[in-house]
Amino acid sequence: MSKPTLWNRITDSSNLVLAYRKARRGKMGKEEVLRYSRSLRDNLRFLQSSLRDGSWEPSPFKVFTIFEPKERVISAAPFCDRVAHHAVMTIVGPILDRRQIDHSYACREGKGVHACVAQAYRNQRKYSYFLRMDIRKYFPSIDHDVLFANLSRTIWDEPTLSFFRRVLHHGDSSGVGLPIGNLTSQHLANLHLSYLDHFVLQTLAPKAYVRYMDDFVLWANDRDFLQQAQQRITVYLELTLHLHPKPSITELLPARKGLLFLGCRILPNQVRLSQRSLYRLRKHIRKWQWEKRQGVSESGLARKAASVMGWTALAHTHSLRSCLQISTL
Repeated sequence: MSKPTLWNRITDSSNLVLAYRKARRGKMGKEEVLRYSRSLRDNLRFLQSSLRDGSWEPSPFKVFTIFEPKERVISAAPFCDRVAHHAVMTIVGPILDRRQIDHSYACREGKGVHACVAQAYRNQRKYSYFLRMDIRKYFPSIDHDVLFANLSRTIWDEPTLSFFRRVLHHGDSSGVGLPIGNLTSQHLANLHLSYLDHFVLQTLAPKAYVRYMDDFVLWANDRDFLQQAQQRITVYLELTLHLHPKPSITELLPARKGLLFLGCRILPNQVRLSQRSLYRLRKHIRKWQWEKRQGVSESGLARKAASVMGWTALAHTHSLRSCLQISTL
């Protein structure tokens, strides 16, 4: 028996059911999820049919703005499209992940912020200098043609590529930008910068390197090496990926000065929360104290506190976590 094509695996009934379960996780009480679930069999059959005959088209986004940790425009796909996104990424995600280097930490199973900060801390202890860089307006700046060329080097299945082509061009005629808030966008954006990762490691060869989406750091014992690396990375980003570094974020400093990265200031002997992170944490505490006075259940507040305390565990902030616990419970 011949091996099923990638698209057949994506559109298989069992994969669509799994995609529905992933898409509804944590959202069971939402009206659009309840509405989709009431006619689940019919909705999944319709999705399968439209994907297989090529008639599937993305639905309009729900667009809104968030302001924390910074202002961002979110373009959220409706639930029916999120099921389709999960169906594709359940199968394609592991293929794209094989392109990633070990020290790429965003949107990957078994990685994440905690692991990235821990590795950065180890690097800060070992090496004398670091170079931190970030991409200016990364998601809105991604060139569709460059991204699709990179994707085509990894995925050869034409129906799957056609799906991504429709998602990329949905509601956009400029040929630039990925909507923040889509599952597919996270994976495509991560794949896009994997080419930067390989350039840095294979061509520049720093002592150490980590990347969390568009925020990345190189380490070396030679400041001049990192200064030259910064120039070569800038040229690579602009000529190959059509992207630009963010000058306000770029830092080339001795490790003892501390690396500001992922909400922490990472020093060779300790990790502290950044001033911005502390400000946000105090806002959370004031909000929870107000909610407690309004009669919000202590179990609900405990769940919120546990989530944030996990985040503060990145840093050496035992007294702060004790304060957080006392203030909210």
